[in-house]
Amino acid sequence: MITSNKNKFLFFSGSNSSNSINRKLIEIPIGKTQAKTVKLIDLRNFPVPLYSDLEEAGGIPAETNRLLEIIDNHDVLVIAIPEHNHSMPAFFKNTIDWMSRAHSDYRVFDGKRIIQLGASPGNGSSNIILNARVVLSSYLEHMLLVLQF
Repeated sequence: MITSNKNKFLFFSGSNSSNSINRKLIEIPIGKTQAKTVKLIDLRNFPVPLYSDLEEAGGIPAETNRLLEIIDNHDVLVIAIPEHNHSMPAFFKNTIDWMSRAHSDYRVFDGKRIIQLGASPGNGSSNIILNARVVLSSYLEHMLLVLQF
């Protein structure tokens, strides 16, 4: 059981697959979380173009700012990240890239605690644990907990 009387937990999956086992996985701890606020979002509801400097010249997408506002209002992020070809999905990395560009210091997750989950029919979740940790650590203070299934 994940317990907190003061924290606000935000749950989401880094997958854009309609049949994602990681999207199913992220729903499991929600019922076991006792926190002030528990919210589940679907990153597919925050569509952004593929990041490039040309796209950025047009400004940060409104959906990115909307997502950042939600993240800013939560203390703990619980993220289920799938593995695609030994790395995180391009969909998730692209979302992070856009969020990082909205911050002058790129530290999107500063002050947040992250619980990283991963599920895979093979050993893919163990691959993504390390990869995601390297990428995410660039954008946050510290990783709280990493679980793989």
